[in-house]
Amino acid sequence: MQEALPQSELRQIRQDTVHLGDDTLLKRHKLRRGWVFWKEDISALNQIRKELELTRDELRDTGDVLAAENAQHARWLRLTEENRLYDMMETQTARQIAMLRDLLAELQKTEDSRQSQTPARAGHHHRDLHQAEKQPDFCRRAARRNQCAGASAVSQ
Repeated sequence: MQEALPQSELRQIRQDTVHLGDDTLLKRHKLRRGWVFWKEDISALNQIRKELELTRDELRDTGDVLAAENAQHARWLRLTEENRLYDMMETQTARQIAMLRDLLAELQKTEDSRQSQTPARAGHHHRDLHQAEKQPDFCRRAARRNQCAGASAVSQ
């Protein structure tokens, strides 16, 4: 315990509570004919305050962890829902995609057979169309020629 304060210092105190140290308060109270002074040990209160600060920090950290877990869970839910929707779209469009693949393969076969024709004939056909724009009678002859060429290609 600390030693008593001199009377001269006690008279100079202007507040009702003064900190004498980390764990000690000097308190006073006015009486009819003077003052009453006493010391109060606040070490237990300081210990509780420190524990509360630690608990507050732990709760803040726990709150941060929970917030991060909640954000992660929300992201997982969003990705799960996106995957479910993509799977549903894939299931619903699988038939159309297969049909498009078949049509594309058929188109590729048609293009390949057209490209296997001689380049001279393809150029001749282009020239015939150009001339057909200028000469209506030529158009009929070219059309007959193409029908004959188509018929001969079918009969071969």
